[in-house]
Amino acid sequence: MKKFIIGFLAGGLIFGTASAYAAVKISVDYNRVNTVYVDGVKKTITTTNKPIYIDSTNDGKDNGVTYFPSTLLPELGYQPSRSGDTVFLNAAGAAYYPIRFNDFTPNSNVIAVEQVNTTGALADVVFNGAVLINSQSGATYRNYMKTELGTLLNKTKSQSEFTLKIDEKYRRFQGTLYLGKSDLGKIPSKPVQLEVNLTDDSGKLIKYKTYTVSKLTRTQTINIPLRYISSISFKLSNDGSETADAAILEPVFIK
Repeated sequence: MKKFIIGFLAGGLIFGTASAYAAVKISVDYNRVNTVYVDGVKKTITTTNKPIYIDSTNDGKDNGVTYFPSTLLPELGYQPSRSGDTVFLNAAGAAYYPIRFNDFTPNSNVIAVEQVNTTGALADVVFNGAVLINSQSGATYRNYMKTELGTLLNKTKSQSEFTLKIDEKYRRFQGTLYLGKSDLGKIPSKPVQLEVNLTDDSGKLIKYKTYTVSKLTRTQTINIPLRYISSISFKLSNDGSETADAAILEPVFIK
């Protein structure tokens, strides 16, 4: 392990400018971080883009800070620049929102939902449409994929599935799974699950992850890497024993 003590902190590590500060003993470890994943894809680490681990406590515990070089920032969706003592990070990725397959919009930053399949449920895709109010936070949304899950006599799953073909290259998907209240102000006692399935460029089906919202945890953050993915499906369901309103709020595909 290559570790040594120095008496100053390089204030501009990311952008290559070093400024001397009051003497502080810190340890710098060039070998602490050897693997970096960006949107689920492993990046090649070389001597020119290797992260640096810095620890000012020197207590032998993992309490330090990892600094990433500027060469990795474009991979994270940012274009870095600097003017004097000010650093600017500009988001490089464009946002694309789901719309119904047959909807027309002058906005070009949209991606059509190819299929919506339901069992004992209603479903809709809304882009810049009717306001949905988060009854928990009070926030309002005009972009969402929502479902009204119904009750089934045989108590089989009530579900809605949204499928999108990704013809262009997107880096990731993000949104928030939300469990709403009924028209009577009731929160369902049973959980609602979101199952995310991916199909990669070779046609292989990948069961990516299952998110759950309930009376105790009504929101879940969704962040899905999409490199080398050709399609994605979102399946919202409950056990069919009671009605439930659920939605993916601000669903967005980032290029």
